[in-house]
Amino acid sequence: MASEKEKIEILILTEDSYGVPFWEKITKILKNYSLIPKHVKITVKRQDFPCNSKTTKIAKTFVSVSEKNFCFLIFDGDGQKNHKESIEKEKFNILALEKRKRVHILVFETEIEELIIHSKKGRFKPSEYLKTHRNYDKKDLTRYAEKIRLEDLKNHYLIQEFIQKINEYLVN
Repeated sequence: MASEKEKIEILILTEDSYGVPFWEKITKILKNYSLIPKHVKITVKRQDFPCNSKTTKIAKTFVSVSEKNFCFLIFDGDGQKNHKESIEKEKFNILALEKRKRVHILVFETEIEELIIHSKKGRFKPSEYLKTHRNYDKKDLTRYAEKIRLEDLKNHYLIQEFIQKINEYLVN
């Protein structure tokens, strides 16, 4: 598909309004440490969710523009029973077979704040833990992106999958 020298564009659609600047910071960190190639252009946009035909139409249109386009749909998993399965069903119902490998769905087990307190295990939702222990407000999400330890970021299951999918695409 795409060699590393080609212009690759990635669209990240996130359900979280504060997730846009957060993902912009996270992808910049990953590029700075060469975990994502620097030549890959990444655009982050907010899309109202749950995953529906409008969402998948945006993804389908983006990947249809160029064979070098790639899309991630990123969701929080908290409070959504069988959320990932319903998202996968929508993805496969809408997207043509040849496009499937260029649209990937990432679902946090709980919520995006997992990345901030990745090493903390417990019975609390990550955002609740942050509110209780660090006076966290959702609008501070982007500020916390800069404080995430690289090792915690690299070892988080969703970041590993994100990096892996990009690198698989580059070598295919």
